Order: sequence, then C-alpha cells, then structure tokens
Amino acid sequence: MSIFDLHSNVVQDYRHYVQSFLSISDDRLREFVEKQLVDEAIFWPDALVQLNPAYKLADDVAAVASTGLLTKVATQPSRVSCTFDEMSVDVLTNQILKASLGQVLETEGLDRDIRAEVRQARRLFDQVSDIELTPRVFYQVRVHQNNRLYAFLVNVCRFLFDSLQALDHAGGYKFQDVLREPERLRRIYEKFVRNFYRRCQSAYGVKRDRMEWVGGPLDGADFGLVPQMETDVTLRSSARTIVVECKYTESIYQQNYFKGKFRSEHLYQLGAYLQNLEPSSEGILLYPTAGVAVDQSYMLHGHRVRVTTLDLYRPWPQIASSLLTLLEDPAT
Repeated sequence: MSIFDLHSNVVQDYRHYVQSFLSISDDRLREFVEKQLVDEAIFWPDALVQLNPAYKLADDVAAVASTGLLTKVATQPSRVSCTFDEMSVDVLTNQILKASLGQVLETEGLDRDIRAEVRQARRLFDQVSDIELTPRVFYQVRVHQNNRLYAFLVNVCRFLFDSLQALDHAGGYKFQDVLREPERLRRIYEKFVRNFYRRCQSAYGVKRDRMEWVGGPLDGADFGLVPQMETDVTLRSSARTIVVECKYTESIYQQNYFKGKFRSEHLYQLGAYLQNLEPSSEGILLYPTAGVAVDQSYMLHGHRVRVTTLDLYRPWPQIASSLLTLLEDPAT
C-alpha cells in the first residue's frame, strides 16, 4: 500500500466516524452540513506535499542509479506533481493578513489613529494578491518550521474574522458585541488560561483530561447522548495534579435562603473530575473578578479545592503573576 492509499483510507475511515454521529432532521441544515463535510472538506483538507528547499544539490537519479545504489530505474523521465513554498511574498499567510487588515479598515467606529496605523501596515502588502476570507481559507494554512512565526498572526486574523459582522451595505463591518455572547467569552477565557500555562511555565504539563463514564446504556438507550467529562485545564507534574475550571460568569454566588453561596453546579462538576483523577489531585474554580475579590480554600472529600477570582482589569504583569501564584504549593 502506498502512502497515498494509506492517507485515503484514513480519511475515509475518519469521515465515516464523524458522519456516524450525525442525524439531522431539517433538510436545509442537513444539506449545509453535508456540503461542509463533503464539498468543502473542512475536517479533512487535501494533503500538502512539500519540498524542503534547504538541501544540497547532487547527482541526478540516473547518475545515482549507475553506481548501483538504485535499481530498476525507468528509462523514460517521470514527473512528480507537488506543491512547494516559493520565495515570494504572495503566499497564503500574507494574503490572509492583507485581507484581515482590509476588513479592519472597513470597520465602523474604528479609532482614527488605529485606522491610520492599519492603513500604513496594509501598504506593505502591495505585492500580495487579494483574497476573500472564508473559514476554509484558515484551514488551508499549514504551519511548519519555515513559517511558524505566522501562527500567532493567523490566529489573530481568525479571531477578527469571527468577531466582525458584515453590515447591510456592501464593504462595511462592525465588531460584534461579545459581551452579549457569554458562551463565547467563556471559551476565550478558558483558552486564555490554558494557553498561558502552556507558554509561561515549565513545571507542569498542560492538557485537557477526558474521563469515561463507568457504565453503559440500558434498554437500547443511546449512550452517545451522555456528555463526556472533560476538564478545562489539567496541570500535572510528578508530585501534583491540579484541575483548573474556568468559569466566566457575572456572579460566583447563588442565592440560597437569602444567603449567597458558591454555585453548586460548579463545585459538583469540579468534584466529579477530582473523583476520577489521582487521589491527591487538587481543584481550582477560577472566576474573573466581578466586584469583590474572593479567595477561599477547602478540603472536600479528600481533595484540596480553591475558589478564587482573577482581576482581568489589572496590568498584564500582575495578571501573569496571579496566575503563576495559583500554582504555588500550599504545603511549602
């Protein structure tokens, strides 16, 4: 089996696996999803074959074959179709940057000084082709050693793309009011905390732990309807395991007989995770500060649990220091 056949089989198996979870009744919604999966192939884009330009030229195939190192070399020249990174500024990553800067320039209410800086930056891309930004364009970006510096910039462009809303008139945009989208804010807050610990400390490995339920379906029930248990952030070293659950809410309290209590569903969720991890695992419920700062610690069912807040309005060095302080061992 060739590597191309192997790739085709893996993609086909993955496609069948993904589609096995889909059961959509609405015709229009089903048509849209099938188009994204089949026509657009957003989950399995075409394979990218590249040549590394950093190599030393030597003899051609025929010369190498004459030495006996290669056998059964075809007498007729053959052709190989491949893509490669050209030494040109007109590449996909620069095209995304140029298109993103163009969208920002067309955004309503943009500060005059910022608009001037963006316009000046866009002039640097005069030799770069114009493209239309779509979700598929971002999936086509391949980050490797030669262009890894683009990774952060492309992520910013994707964030802008998801945050801008097209206006009724052509060529205009406005920023969506993310404060009205609590679920999106929650995801941003969670990713911020997880990526901070990945980049700004080395004492712990950082991941999301997934835990399986102990059990199975009864009487033909669909076990796929049971949600999977997955932590927001798990930090693990040889000595400690810390689960950080990031909760972006307006209030960390619930009212119970006219008295404020910590949100029970958040504590129950964290407790379930800790019960399925190492016996000595610790948990942190991390909220953004909304009003009064909170920092309380407890021993619950043999696990140390901390409920605390993070003031996101402080200068960045203080935010970073607070996040790193959370990892200090209370026993030392």
